[in-house]
Amino acid sequence: MPVRSLAPCPGATMVVLTVDQKQHVLAERRLPALASLRDCDDPSALAEGWWTGRDLPAPFGERVTGSIESEAGPIEIRNGSPGTDALIGWGLARFAKAGLPAPKVSTVAFDPFDARCDNGRGHATWTEEATDILICFDSASVSPNHPVDLDDSVTDGDESRTPPRARLLLHELAHAWIVTHTDPATRDAVTAHVGASSWNDHRDDWKDRGVEWAAEAIAWGLLDRGRSPINLGSPPCPLMESTFGIITGSEPVNRCPSNPDTA
Repeated sequence: MPVRSLAPCPGATMVVLTVDQKQHVLAERRLPALASLRDCDDPSALAEGWWTGRDLPAPFGERVTGSIESEAGPIEIRNGSPGTDALIGWGLARFAKAGLPAPKVSTVAFDPFDARCDNGRGHATWTEEATDILICFDSASVSPNHPVDLDDSVTDGDESRTPPRARLLLHELAHAWIVTHTDPATRDAVTAHVGASSWNDHRDDWKDRGVEWAAEAIAWGLLDRGRSPINLGSPPCPLMESTFGIITGSEPVNRCPSNPDTA
């Protein structure tokens, strides 16, 4: 079993347990990761072996597996798979379907072991040039044949419910889009429209930040059909539709039903 340590020295170790039929531990063997050996132990105390001169591999979440071309430039994929490449292509195509320019993204990394994943399923770190995206699930679980059919959360044949992982990617891509396609006046207008406490003050709860409402509105609006975001308290459909209009200046693909009783 894998074990991570934060003190006295951060590192990773594989622990091999020998147990009897009653699951009593008979023996334990620890196999420290190569990087941990070099970082945590005195190099002069290490026995000579293949490990002393071998180049260390890139950390799990930094392993470059490919690149995807978008209208806004190339996107480096880290720890990806054919399935995640197809998923990113699907996400970019949703922006095109809505008539929106592609978000400018530098990297998309798939790494459930990143420390930031303790505080959310996805993260976007942005500058004026581009956005780096972290998605907190393993790329091996994504089928290349059905990139949107990612888990068993879609039940009862309800095709209007987009799997959470696909919607998560849209949300993070929306953050990248917002960085380069909105101005302060638009951001203030969204914050006031949804009644948020601030645009992006991290002292406020996630659902009280206008930037998260904007990203959720874009993700919702890019779908053919989709339910109102539960993490925002399931706001009424007209509010999602109007928020999409304010932040993007266009109409969403996902429209509210004409009958307000079904919104």
